[in-house]
Amino acid sequence: MVCILPTDPCADNYKDDGAGICIALASDCADGYRSDGTGEVFIGNDDDCASGYKENGLGVCVSLTSACGTGFRSDGTGLVCIANSATCAAGYRENGLGVCTSNSQPCGTGYKDNGVRVCITLASDCAVNYKDNGTNVCVTLSSSCAPEFRDDGTGSVCISVNEPCADGYKDNGVGVCSTECALGFSGETVCEIAVLHCA
Repeated sequence: MVCILPTDPCADNYKDDGAGICIALASDCADGYRSDGTGEVFIGNDDDCASGYKENGLGVCVSLTSACGTGFRSDGTGLVCIANSATCAAGYRENGLGVCTSNSQPCGTGYKDNGVRVCITLASDCAVNYKDNGTNVCVTLSSSCAPEFRDDGTGSVCISVNEPCADGYKDNGVGVCSTECALGFSGETVCEIAVLHCA
């Protein structure tokens, strides 16, 4: 046995347990300490994990590619585990399936972007000042509906071209929901081609 100063490194295949005692690499840390992830260094429970490691949410340092602990998820960066209920990191959002992904990534299956980078169920309404273009994509109210869809007249809902217009609106004769008939069409409730009578 060799006695060393408390500041000297432990012998090969041994590590400081955090409390100044050299122990085998496979041994547990002293109370109040944990492995930094490498298995070679013990750190205080509040200290950062080693480079290339993250805390899994349960106080254990794991590699960056490892899953977070039960009840925790990545914040999106892959560097930090957060509680499942916590907000994702800046530039990331929850994809609807409990995973933080980049704002530029599509939402998970069965979800859509509400227009302001929040994933919502397909049946949910888009954010204020946005409408579903008919294909589960939220667009600004001034945007056109997707092909084969049209505005229902209100300016906030896209419907199939075969669906009736909203209450108070009618097909103007050329496929647009309006309160007035298009030029060359007439009718109170249904716009039909105007019949010209010769004098």
